[in-house]
Amino acid sequence: MDKLKLLQLLFFATATTAFISCATTTKGQMDVITVDNLMQNADDYINDTITVRGFCTSVCNNGGDHMTIMGEDSTAVIEVRANRELFSFDTKALYSNVSITGILTENRVSEEFLNDWEFRLDQSLEGGGGNPTAVAQLKEQILMIRTAIAERIESEGKNYWSQYKIASLEYEMESDLKNNKLCHKKDH
Repeated sequence: MDKLKLLQLLFFATATTAFISCATTTKGQMDVITVDNLMQNADDYINDTITVRGFCTSVCNNGGDHMTIMGEDSTAVIEVRANRELFSFDTKALYSNVSITGILTENRVSEEFLNDWEFRLDQSLEGGGGNPTAVAQLKEQILMIRTAIAERIESEGKNYWSQYKIASLEYEMESDLKNNKLCHKKDH
């Protein structure tokens, strides 16, 4: 094979490899959604593996098994649970942007659940053993959830309140995003 054909073949192989690498990176970036977008369209992603980018507002100080991330809208927040077999969240992630890859799950809170919760709270006060201030605060939360359920029935026809969480498979902190480094337990 002459040198020109060898150079052309080498150039073609290099260009093909670069194209495939860039295409994969671009696709991965296109798959990342924001917390705001996730919370507006959460039903579309339930039980799917997704990658979400947001701002970390809290990390569990006791083992790093969960964190909370927020969108640009400070009311768009979601809890993320670490897969303890693979890693825990580094507390250095606090107050930085993170990308989380995991499975979105939904916990539904129904009127029956709220009735049972309220009944148990009332029982805790019998005999003077409960904390009336705490019970009053929890009953305010129950009222807020009932209001949210009523609004959801009106707007979406759904008679429950959804609490969404991400069961994390891996995550990246902003500083690691620049270095293309995944955060796993072995990295910390």
